[in-house]
Amino acid sequence: MGFKSEMMKLVEAQYTNWTNPNNSNSIRLQITKLLGDANFGAPAIQMARLHKKSTTSRNFMYHFTPKPSVVTLKTPSWIPGSNHMDELPFMFGMTDRLGAGDENAWEIELSSKMVIYWANFIKSGNPNNPEPVIPRWPKYSVDTGDFLKLEKSISNSSAGQYFYAEEANFWLDVFPKLNDAVQKDCRNPPQPSAADVVSAHHVHFSALMIALIFVFFILTRE
Repeated sequence: MGFKSEMMKLVEAQYTNWTNPNNSNSIRLQITKLLGDANFGAPAIQMARLHKKSTTSRNFMYHFTPKPSVVTLKTPSWIPGSNHMDELPFMFGMTDRLGAGDENAWEIELSSKMVIYWANFIKSGNPNNPEPVIPRWPKYSVDTGDFLKLEKSISNSSAGQYFYAEEANFWLDVFPKLNDAVQKDCRNPPQPSAADVVSAHHVHFSALMIALIFVFFILTRE
C-alpha cells in the first residue's frame, strides 16, 4: 500500500532545506539524509528502544562522523563526513586501510581507541572496562538518548545526548500516527475535485523529478 500525497508532502517539507530550497546541492544532500535517516538512523533507534525493554540489557550507541582518507564504499565527493561501513577498518584495527602521514594521524589514534572499546565490550559487556579508555562511553537511555561520537578529536566532549532525537521523533512517532490517520480518513473519501487531482499529479511529478535529479548528480558526481 502506497503513501498518500499528504504524507509525501509531509516528507518533502521535513527534508527541504528552507534556507535554499531550490539549490541542486541542497536537494541532493537532503535526499541523501532522507535515505540515511529512514534506512539506518531511525531503525537503529527503534532497535535500541526495543532492546532497552529488557531490564538486563545494556545498549551503547555510537555515531562515526569523520570522512576517512580511504573510504570503504565508493562515495561521491560532495557527500560530507563518513559513509556506511567506513568505521569497519577502524573498528578492526586494519592499519593498511588507514591513512598515512601526520595529517592522518588521527585515524590511527581513533582506531586504537575503537579497538579497545570493542574488545572491552566482548570481554565484559561494557566498552569502558576492563581496559581503561578515554572518553567514557555512556550507556544508552531511552529518555536521554546517550551516545558517543567517534570523531577526529575524540575527547570527553564527544559523549552526547538525544542521538537522532528529531529524526527518530519524525519517523517513529509523527509519521506513523499521521499516516494511520490519513489512511483511515481515505477509506471513504469524498469525490475528489479536478483541482485535487491536478495537485496530486503535481506532487507525484515533483517527487519523480527530485528522484531524477538525485540520479543525475550521482552519475555526474565530481
